[in-house]
Amino acid sequence: MLELRRNWLPHRTAARRRRASAHGAALAVAAAATLVLSLSAPVCAQTGFGTQLVLSGLNNPRGITFGPDGALYVAEAGIGADPSDPNPPGIQEIAPPNPTVFYGTTGSVTRYDLGTGTSARVVTGIGSLAVTGGGGAIGLADIAFDSGGNAYGVTGWVNDPALRATFNDGGGSNIGNRFGQLVSLDLTGNSVTNVADIGAYEDINNPDPPERNSNPFSLTVRSNGDIAVVDAGANALYNVSGSTVSLITTFPYAPNPGEGPPFYQPVPTAVAEGAGGLLFVSELTGFPFPAGGSDIYVVDPTLANIGDRITRTLTGFTTVIDLAFNSTDGFLYVLQYGTDGLDGAGQLLRVDPTTGDRTLVLDSGLTTPGGLAIGADGSVYVTNLGVSPGGGQILRVVAVPEPATGALLLLGLGVAGAGALRRRRRIAK
Repeated sequence: MLELRRNWLPHRTAARRRRASAHGAALAVAAAATLVLSLSAPVCAQTGFGTQLVLSGLNNPRGITFGPDGALYVAEAGIGADPSDPNPPGIQEIAPPNPTVFYGTTGSVTRYDLGTGTSARVVTGIGSLAVTGGGGAIGLADIAFDSGGNAYGVTGWVNDPALRATFNDGGGSNIGNRFGQLVSLDLTGNSVTNVADIGAYEDINNPDPPERNSNPFSLTVRSNGDIAVVDAGANALYNVSGSTVSLITTFPYAPNPGEGPPFYQPVPTAVAEGAGGLLFVSELTGFPFPAGGSDIYVVDPTLANIGDRITRTLTGFTTVIDLAFNSTDGFLYVLQYGTDGLDGAGQLLRVDPTTGDRTLVLDSGLTTPGGLAIGADGSVYVTNLGVSPGGGQILRVVAVPEPATGALLLLGLGVAGAGALRRRRRIAK
């Protein structure tokens, strides 16, 4: 299972690991000048919360968000090739263990209506790459809406972006250009349109040299209308205005406390906008995925000097896969993929974005989680089994009825007056 997880998780390659020593030394010096808010103090445990299954049958579910209609939208990376295709096109990944992944149009966007408990795939036919069996697919990785109700997404790649130009289907038509992109998603017309080529920026500019590797993994629509995109393969955060891509910042390497190279890579995974337009960016980290080694960077994209834009760092997390602000309490909620590197149960944390103080909300019931969304009422939803073809889930964080338990988080988790539990429903085909 671990091998499948590493296929889809944002990562860089062994070549990057080997050259991290020389590159990382200079970065470590620069990083030392950055204000760090240490989270080495014991984590406050918050009991009294569990999960409720609200949707199942998803194909490698990743990012989720609430739309302007109040429905929950899920980015499904798909299962790669359609099982009925006897000879799907394939390409070898650049990252160890260098599997061959096969192409199909099995990615989709699912809409879940919280009021009725019904769901349907509203966009289908999105490009997907996966090993045989469909686990750990690469494809649509995240979804977000702008103020006008328009939906956008990012498609991953996990490879040298130049290879897309020669990745064709059996008829000679290019399919590589479906990946490494910021895309618009037509939820009523069932179509996907490329907006900005994130992979091309890495190919041409390569802000974290020398290797070229692009894997757009997360996005958020900024308050100024631009879109911030995390490229986990490029170790970079970009701004997209219209179709123009520009670099906001790259992220520092860190000294490796365990086996492997002297420094490990940041591998950014998620971006959320906080007060004053500041961008909070999480990292998974690269091998060996040390416990407590993940940081959350606070980025001011308005500063003129790119090197000055990381203004603060929240430390002490482990393999963070997503984060989101809760508008009802102002706290940052942080989703950790595992507690022991890429292994162990996932966790949900509640973090004060100013002090870095954190509270453990949920440490059971999460297995290979992939995305996090918080509703206007503070209700928290998580994608679970994010590497599963057909077995992915959406879970809601709910209060466990125990006397005098969880009072401080009831509003923040949107459980006050939540009403009756919704019935479990499988996804509509």
